[in-house]
Amino acid sequence: MLAGDGTPYRAMLLSMGLQIAPSAQAKNQLTVYIQSQQTDMRVRCTERIGWHDNVYVLPDRTIGESGEMVLFQATGDVTSQFKQRGTLKQWREEVAALCQGNARMVFCVSAGFAAPLLHHAGIASGGFHLWGDSSSGKSTAVRVAGSVYGSKDYPRNWRMTDNALEMTAVQHSDALLILDEIAQVDPKVVGDTVYMLANETGKGRATQTATARRVATWRLLFLSDGEVSLAHHMGEAGKSIKGGHDVRMAHIGADAGKGLGIYDTLHGFTDGATLSNHLMSMIEQYHGTAGMAFLEWAVVRSASLSADLRQCVTELTRDMLPTDAHGQVARVAARFALVGMAGEMATEAGITGWPAGEAAKAARVCFAAWLEGRGGAGNVEHTSIIRQVQGFLQAHGDARFVWWHRALDDRKQNTVNRAGFKRMLTKEGAPISSNADHHRAYGDRMLLDEVEDTELEYFVLPEVFNNEMCKGYSPKMVKKLLMDRSLLVTEGKGDKVRADRNERLPGLGNTRCYRFSSKIMSVEA
Repeated sequence: MLAGDGTPYRAMLLSMGLQIAPSAQAKNQLTVYIQSQQTDMRVRCTERIGWHDNVYVLPDRTIGESGEMVLFQATGDVTSQFKQRGTLKQWREEVAALCQGNARMVFCVSAGFAAPLLHHAGIASGGFHLWGDSSSGKSTAVRVAGSVYGSKDYPRNWRMTDNALEMTAVQHSDALLILDEIAQVDPKVVGDTVYMLANETGKGRATQTATARRVATWRLLFLSDGEVSLAHHMGEAGKSIKGGHDVRMAHIGADAGKGLGIYDTLHGFTDGATLSNHLMSMIEQYHGTAGMAFLEWAVVRSASLSADLRQCVTELTRDMLPTDAHGQVARVAARFALVGMAGEMATEAGITGWPAGEAAKAARVCFAAWLEGRGGAGNVEHTSIIRQVQGFLQAHGDARFVWWHRALDDRKQNTVNRAGFKRMLTKEGAPISSNADHHRAYGDRMLLDEVEDTELEYFVLPEVFNNEMCKGYSPKMVKKLLMDRSLLVTEGKGDKVRADRNERLPGLGNTRCYRFSSKIMSVEA
C-alpha cells in the first residue's frame, strides 16, 4: 500500500474516518510518519474467519486470547454477515422453543452449532440439501438456521460466479454457509461446485506476473435448499450424480410425513404456513446471539473440546449406522452425528433450551430420511450403475433390440441403431431361438399367463455397452459389479473369466457381446 503515491492506504484511512489535509505536504508527512515509526507489537492478520489456534476470528471481533493478536483483514471491503439483535433469552424463547419437536428444524439449527466444530471433530467439510415441494417449509428451516449467526441476509444464493462463491466460502469458514434455491445455479456446474465446497479449496489461478496466486481455502458446513435434488438438476444438463456427490451433500426430504410439511408439530398454530410466518417474524427481531454465545463457550473449552467431541460423535455414529454399512454411509453418518452432538452441546451450554437428547434424536431422524432416500446403506455408485443399466434396457428394449427368433425373418421390422438382441425364455428356461421354437412352445398365439411367465435375456454389442450403458462410469467397474451380482453370463473360469463372451448371433455369426441374465430387470438396485 505504501508503494507509489500511497493513494490506496490513504483511501482506507479516510474510509475509517481519519481527516487528512488536502495538501501534498500533509500527504507526504503522513507517509513519512507511517514508514519511519517502529513498534515491537506484532499482529497476525488473516482474511479467513474461523479458528486460528485457540481463538475464533470474525470480521469485526476476535473471540479468545492467544500469545499474539489475531485480526481479520481482507483486501477489499467486507460486510460482516454476523449480526446480533435482541437477547439470547428472546431467541431461545421465541425461535428455538418453536423448533423443539420438529426434527428437521432442530437439525438445521444444530447444523449452525456444528459448523465451528468441524476442526475439533476431525471431520471434513460437507453439506446437507433440504429438498421438497414448494411451500413445504424448507426455506423457513434454513433461515431459522441462519438466525444462529445473523439476520435474514445471512443466507446466500446459489446463483453466483466461482470467484464470488470462493470468497463467500472463505468468509464462512468454520461457520455455516446457507445456499438458497439450488435450481438457480447452472446445472452444468452444480456438481463441480458441490465438490469444490466440500474439498475446501478454490481454483488455482495465475497473477498478472504469471506466478501462482494463493489458493483460497476454507472449512465449513453448508446447508442448501431447493425444490429439486442434485441428481435431477444435474440430469437437466445430461450429467449423472456420482457417489462423491452423495457423500459431500446429503439429501434430506423436507416433508416430515405428518401432513404438515417440514413440521412434526405446530405448537398450537393453525397450520404450517402460520407457524412459518411467525418464525420469520421472530428471526427478524432476534438473531445472532446464539452463535456468539456458542463460540464464546467453545473458545473457553477449546483445549479439551476435541477429545470429548470426537468420543461423542464416534458413539452416536456407531449407534446410527446399519450393519455392514458401506464406507460412504459411515462418512456421512459422522457428519449427521456431529450435528446432533453440536446441538446437544449448545443445549448443555444453556443456549437452545431444548431437553437433553432432542438434537441427537433429530440427527437420527434426518439420517434415517437420507438413508431411505438413497436406497439403503450400500454403495450409491453401485445402485446408480444398476439403475442406469436397467434404465437403458427399459428405454431401448423395444426399439433397438432385435428379437432373436425373428432376426432372419424377412417380415420383421427394421431396427435403427441396433444395440443388440433379446431372446425369449420359456417358463422352464428354454431359449426361443427360432420361429419354430416359438410355435412349438406357444402355438399360433401366446396366452396372457404365458406372456407373464416369459423372461428375456439381452445380448448387448460391445460398443453400445462401453459407450452408452456405461456412460459416466468406468466400463471395468461396471463389468465387475455386474459379474459380482451374477447379472452377466460370463465366459471362462477362475483367473480367465471374461465379462463378454463369444456368441453366434443371428445374421452376425460369432461375435463377442455381453449376455445379460434374465434377472437383470427384476434385481433390486
